[in-house]
Amino acid sequence: MYLDTPDFLSNALHFLTVLGVPLHIFGSYCILFKTPKNMSTVKWTMFSLHFWCMSLDWSVTILTVPFLLFPAMAGYPLGVLTMLGVRTDLQVYLIVSLLFSDAAIVAIFENRYFQIFARDQNWRRYRIPLLTINYVLSFTFFIPALVTVPEQGPALEEVYRLLPSLPSYVHELPIFVLAVDVKYVVIPIDAMASLMTIESFTFVWLLYKNMSKISETSMLSANTFKLQRKFLKAVYIQVDVYMLNIIIPLLVILASMLSNFYSQAANNLVFIFLACHGLSSTIIMLWAHKPYRTFCGEIFRSDFLVGRSRFSVSIRPKRSIRDESYQRSVANMTGEIHSILPYF
Repeated sequence: MYLDTPDFLSNALHFLTVLGVPLHIFGSYCILFKTPKNMSTVKWTMFSLHFWCMSLDWSVTILTVPFLLFPAMAGYPLGVLTMLGVRTDLQVYLIVSLLFSDAAIVAIFENRYFQIFARDQNWRRYRIPLLTINYVLSFTFFIPALVTVPEQGPALEEVYRLLPSLPSYVHELPIFVLAVDVKYVVIPIDAMASLMTIESFTFVWLLYKNMSKISETSMLSANTFKLQRKFLKAVYIQVDVYMLNIIIPLLVILASMLSNFYSQAANNLVFIFLACHGLSSTIIMLWAHKPYRTFCGEIFRSDFLVGRSRFSVSIRPKRSIRDESYQRSVANMTGEIHSILPYF
């Protein structure tokens, strides 16, 4: 069946490359040149997320093209890096590091929390060390798995024993076995994923808590509060799409490993779905944020894409607040709301 062949995987991923490269470049252009100047506080965190998303996309679709044999931790790369003679273990390191570079997601949530609520709090002293540690961990957490790569001869025999129904052409490929004991791979991945998830949800919770507090004090009008929520909702949608395109393939791979189920067609389709994350994330970004949506509308002359702003800002203090720190948080949020008005 064609779906389970290396040719199908390569052709499908290369097709996604043809579609994705111009779209990614266009998305980068929009962030760098069509983001309003008064949105500089969020511009570079958005570009960081887009950059890592784009890098993962290109690494899967053209640089490595991983032909994997799950439930075994084995496979063979078919991409440009193999043609250039790059070692397979280094290609594995590249893919996994980019796949779990969730530090960019943490950074965009932290940026919103800091700019709106915490610019005058002690958090400003700790944010840079935290973000630096996150990025360092993203590119070091998988090193223990790489230094425990088994001897390839016995490991390959174990793969053939585990998967007796492998197609004959697979036996002719120079298969690389990452691990026989999956704990060396699963434990670092689980630890990193858990850390980034906890940090992301912490900042989302802090945003929700502080916005609820602002709402309860009636310091801002309903329309103003709605504008800020709408901006954050656009960010949430973009991140959700990005994560779903990663989480769903990982769940399928996990199910394959737990059930010891092998289907090369399913393995190929999983990575094709994963490779679509770049296209979907960039499309959502261009649709969710008004400056980019407006620019696209100007290009394609589409009133549907452009839309119109329906809201105005009215800030009406209803009662005094004694806590000066809290008053500064309200002022920060007010400034941020004025800066995001071009988005709506």
